[in-house]
Amino acid sequence: MARVAVRAHEVRKRFVIRRGRAGTLQEAAISLLRGGNALGARDEFWALDGVTFEVEAGRTLGIIGRNGAGKSTLLKLLAGTMRPTSGSLEANGKVFGLLELAAGFHPDLSGRENVFLNGAFLGRSRADMARRLDEIVAFSELEAFIDEPVKHYSSGMYMRLGFAVALSVEPDIMIVDEVLAVGDAAFRQKCLAALASAKAQGRTILFVTHDPGAVRRFCDEAIWLDKGQVRAAGQAVDVLRQYLATTATHGAGIVTEGPPPDPYGVARGPVALRGVEVARAGSAGAGETGRAHLATGDPWEIRVRYEASVPVPGVAFGVAVHREGGTYVMGVGSGARRDLPAGSGLAVVTTGAMPLAPGLYGVSAGLWMDGASPEAGDAPDHRLARAATVHVVSPVVAAGGIVSPPVTWSVTPLSLEAGALAADGRAVLEAPAPVEAFHGRFMPAPSRLLMGGNEDEFLGPGWHAPEDWPPAIRWCAPRATAFVTQGEWATALGVTLCRPHAHPDDAAPVGVTIRVDGEVVGRLVLGAALLEPYTFPVVPVDAAREIAVTIEADRPVRHDPASGDTRYLGVAVREVWVE
Repeated sequence: MARVAVRAHEVRKRFVIRRGRAGTLQEAAISLLRGGNALGARDEFWALDGVTFEVEAGRTLGIIGRNGAGKSTLLKLLAGTMRPTSGSLEANGKVFGLLELAAGFHPDLSGRENVFLNGAFLGRSRADMARRLDEIVAFSELEAFIDEPVKHYSSGMYMRLGFAVALSVEPDIMIVDEVLAVGDAAFRQKCLAALASAKAQGRTILFVTHDPGAVRRFCDEAIWLDKGQVRAAGQAVDVLRQYLATTATHGAGIVTEGPPPDPYGVARGPVALRGVEVARAGSAGAGETGRAHLATGDPWEIRVRYEASVPVPGVAFGVAVHREGGTYVMGVGSGARRDLPAGSGLAVVTTGAMPLAPGLYGVSAGLWMDGASPEAGDAPDHRLARAATVHVVSPVVAAGGIVSPPVTWSVTPLSLEAGALAADGRAVLEAPAPVEAFHGRFMPAPSRLLMGGNEDEFLGPGWHAPEDWPPAIRWCAPRATAFVTQGEWATALGVTLCRPHAHPDDAAPVGVTIRVDGEVVGRLVLGAALLEPYTFPVVPVDAAREIAVTIEADRPVRHDPASGDTRYLGVAVREVWVE
């Protein structure tokens, strides 16, 4: 049976609030003469009202709720800085509470002296803390300020030192309030990584935060406090879903299960896609709706049905093929734009032989209007993801991989004015060869892109081919764009990257700017060729959306000229995610 590290049973905490209390002796005398109370009216406020829960040793408990719900009061009771009005609290092990900035620090003492003071509070000897001092200073990154009085520290410096001490003294139970919110993005990521390491070492952590992404990623269980009572307790994701369902601002306020809906699955203009059919090129029909059975090496004819409610100029079409599991096989665009009359029609693309390995493939379609450019990776105005399925069969095992067959397009509106058709009955809308660097997005972007893992479709201009560094990375050009989905829970953008190390004598730092949909969300300076994760705050949204993440390097470098590699390298990117 697992050992219980923290147990709370029917914990209640009352505060007395007085209103109209006399401020002077004269006011007190007048109040007494009038039959009143010089101490004012007495109101009771129950910050906690019957809270019960248990935390097993080595587990991480997230405590969530609105401001004033009682979260910080509960942690102060657990840390021993307050006593409950009734009920019982039990902590089996040494407890360190990182609750408030400057808590446990003497303002007139230096950072170094406060390290020894905090160690004494936890029963650590001076010699023990002296052995840990270098580690604490290094983690806090306060080498230049460690001998300054802490009353001159900023809020972030307080947090750095307190967190470094908390990690170094290795308590059995760590209690962490929202103080991490004052840290910069890079140090906050460093703290979360250190907490994960402490958790892996078997320490118990109680974690108060308003960051849903941190709860989902970091916590095993969670409790939701509301007006001093436990509204829900259990697995972190389940409790978080219940909590967010009451605070969501979208629709009926319900957080849906599963992946978010495709934000481009509903037409945003007067032209809408109505379906996709696939057949062997030259055959009479498309077979059963939405599904085709083709052989390895067959040429394909992909027919995209559309409907325009009014005449629309400058429409571009595109289709994509994905293998089951998500591998991006190919994406082709119609190149030249089409002026479509009102009514329904077909956009048809015919490929050459498709040397695909046997298996299931999905076919998606998209359209772009109003000057949007699929070649630049612009979002479609309407998209049908995996609208048709192709079952490729072959008696001979064929080689798999990415293919780029020659293609031709024709677009044939079904309701054209007289004289608009050529002699063979087709619309005179033949397309040139597909333009280079087609980046149309036909599938909803994931919330996490891992380089070398079928991410091609969700990368816009500015990327080089993946390399097995290791691990797999992609070099960006001076400016590169990636597309990810920001869910309604997401409050942070993460990027794992490092500066280039093109040749041995190149050691200068690289400045990097991160943008989301064109707006700057963070800047950092990379000084080492070592992959590190960085996180940046993003504005939360009440419905899932795709965002464009742009990475700009201020000092691109050319690879070692002696190697013959003429690429300009910005930074090495391993991962881009939103949480």
